[in-house]
Amino acid sequence: MSSDFERALAYSRLPLELLDAEPELTQTRWPLYGYMTAVECSREFLRAYLKVYRDSWDQQLGQAGEGRFQAPLAEKLFANADAELTSLWKGRQAADLLGVPYSFFVASAFEFCWNYRRMPRPNQLYGDKGALDHVMERSQRLNILQQLDEVFDGRFLVRNYRNDPPQNALHDLLCSHLAQMHAKEQMHALNELVVLRELLPLDRVRAHLGEEICAQLPSVVIGPPDIDFESHRPSCYGMLGAFDEASKVCRSCPHISGCLTEVDYTLDLTIANWGSCDPRETREKAMEAQRKREKRAAAKAAGSAGR
Repeated sequence: MSSDFERALAYSRLPLELLDAEPELTQTRWPLYGYMTAVECSREFLRAYLKVYRDSWDQQLGQAGEGRFQAPLAEKLFANADAELTSLWKGRQAADLLGVPYSFFVASAFEFCWNYRRMPRPNQLYGDKGALDHVMERSQRLNILQQLDEVFDGRFLVRNYRNDPPQNALHDLLCSHLAQMHAKEQMHALNELVVLRELLPLDRVRAHLGEEICAQLPSVVIGPPDIDFESHRPSCYGMLGAFDEASKVCRSCPHISGCLTEVDYTLDLTIANWGSCDPRETREKAMEAQRKREKRAAAKAAGSAGR
């Protein structure tokens, strides 16, 4: 399924207010999701939810749960009903707003909900204020270095640096985390991030932590770029319903021209596939008309039976 069609499909099934929130969330999302589209992010959130759900089932029920497990949702994002798709999208957006990895968000919310002996549905992950507060409290102790392998993209290697927003966001996050460490722990982490994994450039370390600490690191030789990729485009790029002329994020985006072209193309794709520029509204009107027809038919049948 192409990214163009996925954008059209999301527009055809989701409330517009969810799409409208996407540009702002590009500013707060966990940096390692920075090169993913909104649909890809939601798909990753679904994977995290299903894994944590299964792990929690096995942990809490053990042998008593064997043979009884049923996945609560379809593994394919758009195979889920509209209500579940909307809940998954909202849950993912809640994690983006807090700026935490999806697996961490889901696991933390599950931990809270299990205090009440329940397996939470996606809407309970963000609809329960207690669960969100628990995620926020746990995020204060989040070990960022342990989260770097959850979703990795080679574009984050220093050799492939090109001043993209997700790359800079990751550097800022790592430097902020390093600044809170004790000296011995800090040097160990720096050696891993700068020398072994090539995730943090020396100039950013120097700017945040000073020249003295850089002098303690072994020399680093950065190889040539090994990935040929286009300039970063935000996850909301080309999404119908997401562009907002009044949004500061949209107005300052360097991709605004290309985004508007893609929005027009996605609209054409939507009309070609669903016969409407607003398939969700058209579908809801059709369903309401069907309900009225069924109600009239039931009333007519009851009247005939009473004669």
